[in-house]
Amino acid sequence: MIRAALLLCAGIIIAACFACTPALSPPPPPLGAALRPLTLVAQGCNPNDPGILGDPTKPGSFAPLVAMITPNYDPSSFSPPTVDGANLPTAQMQADLKAAFIAAPMSLRTALCSLDGIYIDPGSSGESWGFRTPLDPAHPATPLKRYIGLSASLWNPGPSAVPFHQYESQLLQWTLGNWSSAYFPGNFADPADSSQITVLAALAHEYGHIFWYDKFKPAGTYPSGTFDPGTPGTPGNPGDFCSGNFYVSWRRPVFAPPPWRTFGQIDVVRGTTNPTNEHLNAGENVSVATLYTDINSQNDANLFTDLRKLYGTSGRWASALAALSPDEDFVETFELSVLRHATPPVQSLALTIFYNNRAYQGGDVPGDDQSGNKTELGSKEACFSNLYLTPGR
Repeated sequence: MIRAALLLCAGIIIAACFACTPALSPPPPPLGAALRPLTLVAQGCNPNDPGILGDPTKPGSFAPLVAMITPNYDPSSFSPPTVDGANLPTAQMQADLKAAFIAAPMSLRTALCSLDGIYIDPGSSGESWGFRTPLDPAHPATPLKRYIGLSASLWNPGPSAVPFHQYESQLLQWTLGNWSSAYFPGNFADPADSSQITVLAALAHEYGHIFWYDKFKPAGTYPSGTFDPGTPGTPGNPGDFCSGNFYVSWRRPVFAPPPWRTFGQIDVVRGTTNPTNEHLNAGENVSVATLYTDINSQNDANLFTDLRKLYGTSGRWASALAALSPDEDFVETFELSVLRHATPPVQSLALTIFYNNRAYQGGDVPGDDQSGNKTELGSKEACFSNLYLTPGR
């Protein structure tokens, strides 16, 4: 089972693209687990054929395979999407998709080609999503399917997807319950502040949710019967990932996510406001319980303080969203690793917080991470960089 959501308001945009070529070297093994029907690969998707930027006659093997789906599709039903044969992605959508695929590290290209479908969703929810179908107990041998859908609203007003800083600003504000005093100013001299990186970020985030299930619930069930985040220092544990060292920011036990993760959702114990998962040594940072209260109350002073802690120079989170739950921590850290290995790489995303009639600098996660200031985040990111990304990319 899975879910993934990137929520975007009208006015924020994102994109994707595709293409194909036969006589190239075979693709490397997929990033996720085995047992994956390589439907896009069977259709010709090849990570070694991304296309050529600015040349419409060289679309590559990925973007042309991205299709529109019919309106009113509900991904939380886990049913296969239905392609809308009467409508196609726009030329700019395909151009943005191609550019994102070219920018992606080889490992993510391979992972995207290994999926069963990538779509543009014209639904009114404004959500992007990614999921793996749950195991059918009555038919346990049925292959698990993996799909990503990018919201068509990401191209609104169009024609291109919005620059990366606008996209990230909108996501942060959605995470904070529409609190609009925090944002990432643009840097139009930065080649990574672009539509292609916006689309790449969305694809990486949604694939990250699929990747979580492939790592911790590989055959549709948890190997030990329940979610096991792995025990540090005990390689070989069935639930192990990164030698059990990824969830260093969370108290044990770490509880599994719900079957469908709604964007910005904080899991609480039934009938209470107590989070099911909590930060380790939360007193040194900001706790999930505090975030839950402050987001719901929309208290300016408290949210200002929370963000300066979360995004501080030595902060341990890839984003505010990462601090809400262990699975979003996994997904957002994976996304950050992809973006730092992209071409061009994301090297800076400085936060500004407007509070009490003043603009304050709130931190720069990619910049501080690259400078080695975020030791704990760096150790989590290394779980992806060292194991799954091609050196130098």
